[in-house]
Amino acid sequence: MNRKRGVLFFAIGFGLLVLTVSVYFLLLPKKSEQKILLSLPVKRADPGIVKPPHDTTQLECIHYALEKLAGSDSMRHATFGFCLAGADSGTIVLGWNAGQTFIPASVLKIVTTGLCLRKLGPGFRYSTRLQYDGAVDVLDKVLEGNVYIKGSGDPTLGSSNFADCKEDKVLEDWVLAIKKMGIEKIDGAVVGDGDVFDEDQIPSGWAWEDMQSEYAIGSSGLSFRENCYDICLSGRSGIPEFKIPQQVPGLKLTNHVQFNRSELKDYAYVSGGPYMNERELKGQVKAGNCQLLTQSALPDPAYYCANMLYEILKKNGISVRDSSTTTRRLKLSGKKTKKERITFYTTYSPSLDRIVWYTNTVSQNFYTENLLRTLSLYEHGYGSTPGGVNVVRDFMDEQEIDPGGFYMADGSGVSRFDGITPEQLVGLLHAFTRDSMSFKSFYNSLPAFENSIRYKGGYMTRVLSYAGYVTTAGGKRLSFALLANNHSYSVIGMKNELDIIMRMLTELD
Repeated sequence: MNRKRGVLFFAIGFGLLVLTVSVYFLLLPKKSEQKILLSLPVKRADPGIVKPPHDTTQLECIHYALEKLAGSDSMRHATFGFCLAGADSGTIVLGWNAGQTFIPASVLKIVTTGLCLRKLGPGFRYSTRLQYDGAVDVLDKVLEGNVYIKGSGDPTLGSSNFADCKEDKVLEDWVLAIKKMGIEKIDGAVVGDGDVFDEDQIPSGWAWEDMQSEYAIGSSGLSFRENCYDICLSGRSGIPEFKIPQQVPGLKLTNHVQFNRSELKDYAYVSGGPYMNERELKGQVKAGNCQLLTQSALPDPAYYCANMLYEILKKNGISVRDSSTTTRRLKLSGKKTKKERITFYTTYSPSLDRIVWYTNTVSQNFYTENLLRTLSLYEHGYGSTPGGVNVVRDFMDEQEIDPGGFYMADGSGVSRFDGITPEQLVGLLHAFTRDSMSFKSFYNSLPAFENSIRYKGGYMTRVLSYAGYVTTAGGKRLSFALLANNHSYSVIGMKNELDIIMRMLTELD
């Protein structure tokens, strides 16, 4: 009996062993499956962009690349969006979080510049008028009244970036125009008039640290010299010293720049808001020979412009009894007059297509803010940032672009309060292609990327965005938008990832 039980237990054990071995071999992957598993990308910190492990269309490859980027460790806490559409048709070809709102940074400039060209036309020019009130005594060669510089929002007036707009040339032309009037004495003042724009130079939502930088200069109805003055900082002596080549009326700049031997890079900035004359120069420089040139915002651009004309008139023998002022200052003091004015000379800006080209090429924030207020001026009769934003919103309604998730605090993208979806960007790019009079100028204003792409980039801390047009290998023109927020890539790392996707767009049929 015991022997029979032993045989039975042996048989049962052997059977279980055979069953276990069989199941094991059944569950093993086949050789072909093993090859596929081995060909999958190995997980790493930032997997980057790789093509799928099978034959796909180029559009599917792009989708896979978007998926891999969105799933990388450096995008774990980030948001990423993409939209691709026919530039002429507006039909969306591919999207990834296309309806989600993102901080656009400087990509927002395409909205402002594109709409300005469409509304005003490539040949539009700003005009700055020299005017006078009162009367000219021809015999005594005296103007019994004031000379006014009436601005219209021109951002190029006095700019060194356009040959015909340079400070010295503009002032010389104005002096010559006054001399041709037979005027040798002005019984009044030189008055800067920037009343066409809101007096608030800075858009809401700009961070305080941005306003201390030369890239965040406020706009003015009468701007001059791009509303900046130069600061030359020298560290040769025991205390860093500074000089200002321009004569900025009323400015009191206190030096708080310090030496720091461990500082890797010299830097300096000015602390102070619009119309504030008492300001502080701060920063750190390395001990030894330091030569640093930086810029800061003029406290009152219209006053600076008027004062420059006043000073050069004196040098040319034309006396001005009441020196220089502005319509804003006169209004605050209760002395603003409503006398009739006569225009006797006009300075014109370069054409708008040249201004927009410069704006988008160098990503000029100050120019863009002036352009946004110009939209408001010509649509509503008064230039303000909120008025310009309303013009943009009205245009989106006209083009049947869903405004949900769209937020615009400025024209340049400096504000982190700005928000736009990839789909809205692509919709606006499509709308701009439909205007044959302005589209060529807008398209040519966008920087080129490897010949077949025209796009505007935007960058700020944890933000990188691209939007523009691509001409595919098949000859089609598409519009696209790529936006990443709160990523932990380095700037170069994030740029490399987006550049790869842009190159993939050019390979579409």
